[in-house]
Amino acid sequence: MQRKLERWINWMEFDEVVAGKHNAPHNILGLHNFGEGQVVTVFRPHAQKVFVMNMNGDNVTELEEVEEETGFFGKYVDSHIYKAPYKVRVQYSENDIIEFVDPYCFSHQISDMDLYVFAEGNHYEIYDKLGAHPMTIDGVRGTYFAVWAPHARAVSVVGSFNMWDGMLHPMRTLQVSGIYELFIPGVEAGAIYKYQILTRQGEVLLKSDPYANSSQLRPDNASVVADLTGFTWSDDEWMKERASKDRNTLRTEPVSIYECHLGSWRKKDDGTEDGFYNYRELAPMLADYVTDMGYTHIELMGIAEHPFDGSWGYQVTGYYAPTRRYGDPQDFMFFVDYMHQKGIHVILDWVPAHFPRDAYALARFDGQPLYEHPDPRRGEHPHWGTYIFNYAYKEVENFLIANALFWLNKFHIDGLRVDAVASMLYLDYGKNDGEWLPNENGGKENLDAIKLFMHLNEQLEKRAPGTISIAEESTSWSGVTSPVQFSGLGFLFKWNMGWMNDFLEYMKLDPYFRSFNHNKLTFSMHYAYSENFIQVLSHDEVVHGKGSMIEKMPGEYEDKFANLRAAYGFMYGHPGKKLLFMGQEFAQFREWSEARSLDWELLDYDMHTKMKDYVKDLNKLYKTYDAMYVNDYNNIGFEWMSCDNAEMSTVSFVRRGSSAKDQLLFICNFTPVEYPEFRTGVPCLGKYTKIMSSDDLRYGGTGMENAKTVQAEEIECEKRNYSIEMNLPPLSVTIYKFDYSDKKVSEKKDTKEKDTKEKDSKEKSSKEKDDSDK
Repeated sequence: MQRKLERWINWMEFDEVVAGKHNAPHNILGLHNFGEGQVVTVFRPHAQKVFVMNMNGDNVTELEEVEEETGFFGKYVDSHIYKAPYKVRVQYSENDIIEFVDPYCFSHQISDMDLYVFAEGNHYEIYDKLGAHPMTIDGVRGTYFAVWAPHARAVSVVGSFNMWDGMLHPMRTLQVSGIYELFIPGVEAGAIYKYQILTRQGEVLLKSDPYANSSQLRPDNASVVADLTGFTWSDDEWMKERASKDRNTLRTEPVSIYECHLGSWRKKDDGTEDGFYNYRELAPMLADYVTDMGYTHIELMGIAEHPFDGSWGYQVTGYYAPTRRYGDPQDFMFFVDYMHQKGIHVILDWVPAHFPRDAYALARFDGQPLYEHPDPRRGEHPHWGTYIFNYAYKEVENFLIANALFWLNKFHIDGLRVDAVASMLYLDYGKNDGEWLPNENGGKENLDAIKLFMHLNEQLEKRAPGTISIAEESTSWSGVTSPVQFSGLGFLFKWNMGWMNDFLEYMKLDPYFRSFNHNKLTFSMHYAYSENFIQVLSHDEVVHGKGSMIEKMPGEYEDKFANLRAAYGFMYGHPGKKLLFMGQEFAQFREWSEARSLDWELLDYDMHTKMKDYVKDLNKLYKTYDAMYVNDYNNIGFEWMSCDNAEMSTVSFVRRGSSAKDQLLFICNFTPVEYPEFRTGVPCLGKYTKIMSSDDLRYGGTGMENAKTVQAEEIECEKRNYSIEMNLPPLSVTIYKFDYSDKKVSEKKDTKEKDTKEKDSKEKSSKEKDDSDK
């Protein structure tokens, strides 16, 4: 061995590289100035010969193996004839020769500021640093890999490009950040990879990349290098308009959400067991359907990568990767872009509450609890069998908040529905005594999760203006949708789980018993303005033996449809934005299953087609009259006309919009009894015009006759000075529009007398003129 080479080598580091334990391999591998010359080293186990050369092939130098059978080659050259980057030629046998640019001659791409801000939990674009990113450095094309694994002894990149050999591409750690990085020339988009992690206990783990932008299709689970920079978006105007909106604007807009699971909305007959359509195939089909049905938003279940179809996407392993079931990341970009071109907002379900125990993913990522809390009383859901994120770790908080921004900014997603918020807020959620650990004050509130939500929603408003955040929160936690500056959690909307439970319990009752449970119908208005609610009939209500929406309804075949039409009509009239799960718009009888398509063949039957038409017309009405949405969160937007008629199971109420014109009156009957000459109070005199009835023949109703227009009378009814009379059909919702006027009857009489006198005067003048002409 050369004496200068021997002097230069740090033999402790040499031993660590050869043993696969070095966490700073750039210290001893690559190109290094030494005195008047240079030292070049390469580690290639099993190589016979190794050469280095300049990028143009000049100055070929054969390296010597420092110690026999170690695979560590080096050479001291007397002058500075090499500069980074340079090439390495490795000969394994006479006919097995490879040539590549040395990965260990490149500087790191993560700055000291990146490391500092990440450690503070405030690196909101950390997804551009960690993960696998195709790029060009010093004129060399390759992929930059970076991963956070602070407890690891050593980390290597393994994949299809290096025969999954963890000895070939050890990564270096940056300072004390726990971040490992390496640029590997020649690795392009589509390459399959994992991280090989040597734990401090000596165990070797193979882990998928927490920040990967793509993954293999399950059951395979390796990460896939993806390039997110090549897609051309066509929604510039959409994004510009979105950014101009604030939370006050968004609260007054129409929001009618079609909740959808892409894998089971429709199935392709392609001979495969899955029958999945690609994102690009789904986009025009779903957009046309949603547009025709009149929905304003779609909410997608199960987009982030997950291993088990039966989890519906709520046990995520790839938080930064759209699931490969339906295509690659750019296919999903196409999907979102297409929706925007059709005027449809896209919401994703997002799951920061927990993650599965799959050994290849986040669980015990670097051999110790990292993303999860180390204490099982804080870090595990005993009934769900999953791990809970450690929200106290700044880097974990950063992982989640940056992930939310990633979907909104990289994929132009318009909103996130945050799953299982209650499980995050309460330390004892789903746990028995002894299974949970109180907070520092002795309470059950998860103070770190509260801080996370406030931090999250603060940054969403700042860095993704015009997007919406929705909390699936099932308790009475106060201030879920209050702004952060008022000590709220900062969400824009909250699912109204209380209304959903009460209302469905009411609708499942035989109509005879509804009169004894009238409060289940009306109670929601006691708290309707405590939060910005969305009225939801979601996927959770049509699975696990609960029955589909139509199956929940009592009675015979036609009664079920009448009940369901009445339920939907009441839901659309109730204050709050709207959400309906797919298949329920045409009254699918079977429960939903992720394994099969919706039962589209039901549309061959008249009643199902009429139900679909009814929901379509409800959406059209909803968007036409701003009384149905603009004052959802202002008590001026709703007023009971009658809410105490439990014996007849009827209610009536008014919805008010942005002006006195086109206000709406809803009259609801939840019994199978028709009430001719039914009278209900109204807010004012004037003309009331029927604009929709769930009992119309075209929707499958009885078609009970009613005048198109009725005139309000000064007849007191249920403490109202004015009322109208109409024929109230069984199991129905009838909707009238009217223009509000505060004129009294006496004023109307005075006006009428004045009009009569003016008319008489004009007639007299006209007669006198005629006589004069004669």
